[in-house]
Amino acid sequence: MSSGYVPNRKHGNNPLDPEVGIDWPTVDRSGSPLNVILSDKDTAAPSLAEAAAGRILPEYDMVRTWVDGVR
Repeated sequence: MSSGYVPNRKHGNNPLDPEVGIDWPTVDRSGSPLNVILSDKDTAAPSLAEAAAGRILPEYDMVRTWVDGVR
């Protein structure tokens, strides 16, 4: 069973951060430019580099322990 929502433990990363490596489409099927709309939360989210510098990314051992606990 998962724990409840804990705001200070919930983090995101900006989905447009080039370091994430997602090649987002820039035009629709007809060739018209896409207008990207992000939520305030996603817009304010840190890049991966900022998250790493701020030490808000989980460490590998912590993630492995969590994964092993939910199996």
